[in-house]
Amino acid sequence: MGNKAMIVIIGIILLISFHVTTFAEELENQTAEQWFGLGSKQHRNSELDAALKSYTNAITLKDDYKEAYYYRAHIYSQQKQFDLAIADFSRVIKLNQNNAIVFYLRGLCYSEKASREQRMGFYRDAITDFNKAIEINPDNPDFYYSRALDYLWLGQYTLALGDNTKYILLKPTDVRGYYNRALCYGSLKKDDLALADYAKAAELDPRDIKIYYNRGLYYFNKGNYDLSIKDYSKVIELDPNISEAYYNRGLTYFVKKNYDYAINDFDKAIQLNHIKSYLGKALAYEKIHRYKEAAEACEYYLEHSSPYDVSVRMQAEDLLERVKSRT
Repeated sequence: MGNKAMIVIIGIILLISFHVTTFAEELENQTAEQWFGLGSKQHRNSELDAALKSYTNAITLKDDYKEAYYYRAHIYSQQKQFDLAIADFSRVIKLNQNNAIVFYLRGLCYSEKASREQRMGFYRDAITDFNKAIEINPDNPDFYYSRALDYLWLGQYTLALGDNTKYILLKPTDVRGYYNRALCYGSLKKDDLALADYAKAAELDPRDIKIYYNRGLYYFNKGNYDLSIKDYSKVIELDPNISEAYYNRGLTYFVKKNYDYAINDFDKAIQLNHIKSYLGKALAYEKIHRYKEAAEACEYYLEHSSPYDVSVRMQAEDLLERVKSRT
């Protein structure tokens, strides 16, 4: 090996050693508390990556620094790094098992993982954490609200109902409690109670679109088509760009045999890129014997719809064969 090559290698080694030494010195030059203070400042200024580094330095110097774990977990949660957030919240819990908020926040991370990964077991993990949070502090309404949502996801409507009722007792003017309890009552076939809660929710927030949208679905499923149309019309009044509202109102008109109104709504949904409305329009055209237009709408649907919508595509193929035989 030549002298020049040897000099270069030695230079690289010295440079690496210098950087390692510099980092070690940088870490040692401040206490864990100073790193934490810097991290807090960076966190407040939304410098999240820098704050993560500072909190990590604090933890490196002080392995049981629960405040640093806690705020680092917050950042991981903000960044959707839920496994890392759960690990840090778990470390905080190990250091202090009587902090209801930490159990609650870890539960929220499990709920997010369940939703993102479609794994029901994480909802149960979340509920376990919410249970512990409620055991420590039974007067925090957010704990019941979040547990109720996870019970809903698991189809445990009676338990969700109880939690929503508790939430309403603690926060009687929050529309979310009544709306979610209406969903529970509906799933439990308690129609009058569901409608009473939808009405209360609409009274508290008359511009909340999802109240009218879901009550419209509820009325439709109960065969109360006029009230269903009224609620979908309210959704459209509040936001004329919701394609599903036009589509569902179109279906309701179709069931009522108001085919021209149905076609009009399907066309409006189509203008908002709602592909399935082509099939709805095809069905309406068939009813008024406009078979050529029905076939064209069917063909467009089959060309542009997802190949994974197998049952709907089979319906469209049957319809296409039927209307083509009449053209």
